[in-house]
Amino acid sequence: MLNYAYEKFGNDAFKIKVFLNGVKVLSYTGKTNPLTSAFMYYLNAEIHYQGKPMFLIDTKWYELKELFVKDMMSQAQRVLKAFPLPSSVLSIPWDKNLIAEEGDYNLEYDILPGYIVADTVIIDGVELCDIIHYDNENIYLIHVKYGFDAKMRDLTNQILISARRLNETLSSGDYNFLKKVYHQIVGLSRDVDGLTVDDFIGLFSKNIIYVLAMSSQLKHDLKIEDNIAKYTSNIARFSLITCSTDVRGFYEMLTYQIPRV
Repeated sequence: MLNYAYEKFGNDAFKIKVFLNGVKVLSYTGKTNPLTSAFMYYLNAEIHYQGKPMFLIDTKWYELKELFVKDMMSQAQRVLKAFPLPSSVLSIPWDKNLIAEEGDYNLEYDILPGYIVADTVIIDGVELCDIIHYDNENIYLIHVKYGFDAKMRDLTNQILISARRLNETLSSGDYNFLKKVYHQIVGLSRDVDGLTVDDFIGLFSKNIIYVLAMSSQLKHDLKIEDNIAKYTSNIARFSLITCSTDVRGFYEMLTYQIPRV
């Protein structure tokens, strides 16, 4: 779309902006009416302008003061250290030589008891999570992303939308959303641990925990919480902080760095 805008209007920034502000993205789910959103909300960017770090989120540009960047780094570290997921929940390391895509990593859990893979299952424009894990007391709704970079914005938006929709579903007592999730998972021939649709819905009476799981994209697998300055994306830091705060308005949220091999 950006290439098309430049081909159509050249270097006329005003016309490009007007054009892009009018572009809509339609998301189709089966035969239902498409969901509509502005194309500009899908654009994130990080640049240095006149020596100052800036980023674009939700159509707004932010100029980052040095003190604010340092504070963001400190807050991101606190979130990662204060709310860790037990390593036993996601026990499979991520070997990028063998597992190239996030979807392939998620499917590694498909045959394990206590795990249900819900990756790519989208109901009414909402993806509940990538991996469901449950034990006697808790149900973990795990969202997975490779890299602690600007793509974290997409992941954190996904988590917050999911938490809001799940809260609405459980508060209303109308479980149609969860029924659709279950049937779509079954339709993809994924393992549901022998659970019926009612058993599946019953899982959500457990303590609900959202999980933001990411891996390092750096050459060396450095712990993000101990090397936050080496992970230079301010969008990633900002998104982590805001997501942690917003999701806790609905459910507990933990973080986890998937080890690489």
